[in-house]
Amino acid sequence: VDKRETEEVFAGGRHNGSAVEVLLTKAVSQSYLTRLWNDHSFKQEKLDGTSQLADRAGRYFTVVILLIAFATLIYWFPKDRETAIFAFTAVLIIACPCALALNIPFTLGNAVRILSQRGFYLKNTNVIEVLNHIDTVIFDKTGTLTYSSKGALVYEGKELSEDQKRLVKTLVRQSTHPVSKYLDNHFGAAEAYQKVEAFEEVPGKGISGKVNGHRLRIGSRSFILGKEAGADGFAATFKNNAGASVCIEIDGEFLGCFHLRSSLRNGADAVLSYFRSWAKTYLLTGDNDREKALLQSHFAEGKNDKDNWFFANQSPADKLNFVKQKQQEGHRVLFLGDGLNDAGALAQSNVGIAISENANNFTPACDAILDSRRFEDLPAFMDYVRSSLKAVYKTWIFAGIYNVIGLSFAVTGTLSPLVAAILMPASSLTIVLIGVGLSTYEARKKLRNIPLAQV
Repeated sequence: VDKRETEEVFAGGRHNGSAVEVLLTKAVSQSYLTRLWNDHSFKQEKLDGTSQLADRAGRYFTVVILLIAFATLIYWFPKDRETAIFAFTAVLIIACPCALALNIPFTLGNAVRILSQRGFYLKNTNVIEVLNHIDTVIFDKTGTLTYSSKGALVYEGKELSEDQKRLVKTLVRQSTHPVSKYLDNHFGAAEAYQKVEAFEEVPGKGISGKVNGHRLRIGSRSFILGKEAGADGFAATFKNNAGASVCIEIDGEFLGCFHLRSSLRNGADAVLSYFRSWAKTYLLTGDNDREKALLQSHFAEGKNDKDNWFFANQSPADKLNFVKQKQQEGHRVLFLGDGLNDAGALAQSNVGIAISENANNFTPACDAILDSRRFEDLPAFMDYVRSSLKAVYKTWIFAGIYNVIGLSFAVTGTLSPLVAAILMPASSLTIVLIGVGLSTYEARKKLRNIPLAQV
């Protein structure tokens, strides 16, 4: 949708192009996280075992209760019609399906609330259920496993003038990609120009635009030169350089490349060790494979194939296809990415978690958002997710005991319908409180060292 100056734009939309100035005219009634979910990527439902089990159990529960009720009526009717009617009614009233209908949303809903207070925002309770069945974990590298704005950045090429530095800084500030943030920070002292024209960002490739009358292109070597171009001359010297290489072209002249050596996030080793202990883990990156040796010790252990865990030069489409491949092999996939470039893989995976540095720059093709400051707490969050589902199973046991005891009194005719009508809602409330209490208790045990997030 094209917009002109003075036209109205709506909250929740995504602007494609150079930076613009927007005047806020109304208060936003919904939180920013609620608006993030209003995206077509979320229309697909990702139901899993527990919800389906509850649905099936609910159908069987109804059939079994009706059979017990009519069997009770048939048994008592020849002996005492009044007792038959009372017992029949009491069986129908005392039977409590609420453990199935209310237990999951209340118990897991409380868990979602507790996690969100600590910087881990789940789309809904289904995410908790699916997370418990994950067996494959895939990480993006830049901006996910590594910091989006920290690392060693080395320039190789023709010396950039002060004006050229200003041009580069101005263009990269239009992009939210982690490497653009690296470059923006690198040129911290340079003053950016105010206006960028014809800005374009190609996911997984690079950015281009016109600044102060100069045409710039910044991105991968293939984006600047093309797959077959630049085999000779000055540009050819950059063909095999290490890390995430970002090349610069101004007015058609190839100037050089910035080589980035990423810095792993705090706690990355513990996070990877945790996932390796029970799942196969993979690393996908759009960069070359020069940093593979540095990451070898973090991935090539546990359940991993020592030689088949690292995949370099991956485009967004490649990442999406990799997730599909693992799912076709029968795996339940958790994908962790940083948003825009990983949108397809995040949406395709069984659970997609976006590591967010800034919610305003996030593309909501995922099932959960993890505040990047809480990355090292991911193992604790995952343990709590598992214990929350166990709390559901425990409350089902309580509900089963209640139903057995209640029905044993009802079928014998010793429980009046009036008493059953009082006990049924009381028991439903008790079971819901038990579920919420168990999920809260587990949070105090597993998340006690994680402070509340400040949004």
